[in-house]
Amino acid sequence: GHDSNEHEPNAESEAIEELVFAFLERCEGTGEPPSELLEELCREHPDVETQLRATVEMLAGTGLGLTDGEAAEPQQSIGDYVLLERLGAGGMGVVHRARPASGGPEVALKLLHPQLQAEPEVRERFAREVRAIERLDHPAIVRVHDHGEVLRDGVSTPYLAMALRRGMSLDEAIRTLKSSGVQTTDGAEVGGQLFTAIEPDVDPLSRSSRLRGPWWQVACRLAADLGSALAHAHENGVVHRDVKPSNVLATPDGRLLLLDFGLAVTADSWRLTRSGARLGSLPYMAPE
Repeated sequence: GHDSNEHEPNAESEAIEELVFAFLERCEGTGEPPSELLEELCREHPDVETQLRATVEMLAGTGLGLTDGEAAEPQQSIGDYVLLERLGAGGMGVVHRARPASGGPEVALKLLHPQLQAEPEVRERFAREVRAIERLDHPAIVRVHDHGEVLRDGVSTPYLAMALRRGMSLDEAIRTLKSSGVQTTDGAEVGGQLFTAIEPDVDPLSRSSRLRGPWWQVACRLAADLGSALAHAHENGVVHRDVKPSNVLATPDGRLLLLDFGLAVTADSWRLTRSGARLGSLPYMAPE
């Protein structure tokens, strides 16, 4: 009895962590209101409802945009970067559009979730994402501009600054096409319907030649680009391990970019994978 009690608090904290990760992933990937997702998880897991609500409320208070219709927070700075707009959040981090205070182009600035900053393994995974992307050089993989750690509210916060690319996640693009009832099979017209909201002043027919032709050809071209990016990563000893629509960015110039290497494994980091740990997103994981 003593042994089981000794491990019970740790098991409960791991359960809460798994649920919080699931909540953040679903906020990012489904487009459902966060409040509805939270209520659904609480109904499914009444034994940890109090702790789950408290953790999500704490996260919402850090400006991660986890409440329905939350207003934009006032501008704040992280090191040399001024945060301009929250772009999204995943299981490990939140991404902002930011500009360097010292000048230069805007970047996509990824920060580790506040409640995970005290977890050594999570911090190592964040650092590993930097190391994984740094060894890659491919047009379908976003480049790293800068990385490091800054003190924020007395806590050392890791950050990752990447090239800022306009577009929408592939899962959002799929939902947009489904809801639009698109009938055309012309690649440029489909692309125009997808990206009018992002670049409303651009004539769809004048868009990148990569979107021209029958849609099936465009789709095959996009899939080949993504496959090429994965092959490049594998050739350089990097396995992504979380390829899914929400981790792929579709850009208005007719490209797909592979994002979020937070679960990537490199040849020198297999030791971070615990036996029996579930890594990745179940609907997109390989059967093995």
